[in-house]
Amino acid sequence: LFLFLENMNMRGDVSGYRCACNPDCTLKMFSGIDLYNDMCRNICAFSTGYEAMDRMLKGGIYSSELTELVGPVGSGKTQFCLTFIANLVKQTGGRVLFIDTTGGFSGVRLAEILLSRTSSSEMQVYFQLHRFFCFLCIYDLIAACFQIIHELLSKVVVEFAVSHDDLNRILEGVEQNAEGILTKLKVIVVDHVGTILSPTVFGEGEMGMLCKCSGIQKTMKTCLRLRNFAKDFNLAVLVVNSAVELDDGEIRPMLGQWWAAMPDTRLLFRTLDFNFYSVTLIKSCKLSIGEAVSFSCGLEGVKCPESSQ
Repeated sequence: LFLFLENMNMRGDVSGYRCACNPDCTLKMFSGIDLYNDMCRNICAFSTGYEAMDRMLKGGIYSSELTELVGPVGSGKTQFCLTFIANLVKQTGGRVLFIDTTGGFSGVRLAEILLSRTSSSEMQVYFQLHRFFCFLCIYDLIAACFQIIHELLSKVVVEFAVSHDDLNRILEGVEQNAEGILTKLKVIVVDHVGTILSPTVFGEGEMGMLCKCSGIQKTMKTCLRLRNFAKDFNLAVLVVNSAVELDDGEIRPMLGQWWAAMPDTRLLFRTLDFNFYSVTLIKSCKLSIGEAVSFSCGLEGVKCPESSQ
């Protein structure tokens, strides 16, 4: 290209050529106000269902972002996901795609959280809207309760993936049926991303290092696809990942250094005591890192630890 431009310059035609190709070759320019207005129109924050965490995250989990929940086993990551899902479908009526790779998803547990977060007044309002008269007996209250929970649970689509290929197949299916699936889809949750990506990244196979490099490349394509889902369809994408502890006590997310730059926001979960956990913001492009909150788990999911005493 440079030799071509040099030849054009010698003939005196380079300025005309530049004018002709400039609209196609230059990047589209954006001002700060353009980016701000685009953010206000398209990006929203979904409440986590726990007020202290919403304050730390300045509103909750943001759409158009890839958020990683990282921590050791049993540190409350899946319970946080279920609480977040329950609060989202209850408050917004949106749909959730939950990709389960470990068998950790429990519809019974999600129903328990929804039931604990549904008040009797909400049940009565629902019953009056659908039956047009007040409760006749306690059985009507129970019927309304089960109907509410059933409708909310129907908004959560669960897919099971046991391999990297399964995950890609699910994501490709979402892309091919974007108009139908993404109509009211708000969140995609992958629990647990390290379980299915680590064999692809660290498995050497017969080709040794060549196979490992190919695995990293394949895994990066999958991660970029998740990021593109968040950006292109204005979704909040949550991925759950394990953590490894180094000799100096530092905790790092699984999948190595190449993964470190993938998420927009990273939350570190730790176990402090029995049914007592902490979550720390350790990576964010717009929030101050280092802030932490504590929580416990109860019937209603993630909650303030003082309320469990």
